[in-house]
Amino acid sequence: TLAVAGFMIVYYLVAGAVANVALLLNIVILLGVLCSIDVTLTLPGIAGIVLTVGMAVDANVLIYERMREELAAGKSVRGAVAAGYSKAFGTIFDSNLTTLISSVLLIIFGTGTIKGFGTALTVGLIVSMFTATPGHNWANRSKYRRRSTTPPSPIAVHCTLQPFSVSHTAESRRLVQSAYD
Repeated sequence: TLAVAGFMIVYYLVAGAVANVALLLNIVILLGVLCSIDVTLTLPGIAGIVLTVGMAVDANVLIYERMREELAAGKSVRGAVAAGYSKAFGTIFDSNLTTLISSVLLIIFGTGTIKGFGTALTVGLIVSMFTATPGHNWANRSKYRRRSTTPPSPIAVHCTLQPFSVSHTAESRRLVQSAYD
């Protein structure tokens, strides 16, 4: 895990550090939930946690590579962050859902330690969906946020453009749209 965290920092720099914080949060929440439901960690349970960490890192890599593609296509940083998350979410959700189905089946049909593996993996995947997408997305967006937390309203843009005409209306739409990109 430390080698993977080091690689993320070296390869993705600040974004890798954000991913490592999300990964640490994932592990802390996962262990907290497992303790609260009185799960005894056996070797298969620890393997479920390791698999969860691997899938969380995979989600981060998917997001960051999609963001790189968007930046290479000429999008702004904020636009690339938004597009990176929205385009990678389907793949992340699909892989986590199929693994979640398998882990629930392990809990239902497994015995002993196999149930521990399935439980650790199920809880880990649910936690990972939170830390890898909404929580991680919030951290990246706040890193690239401008001084104003909300884009200018069309009314405020119209008030600054004198006199009001059709050409100013088109210009104000462009300004508002650029605030969202």
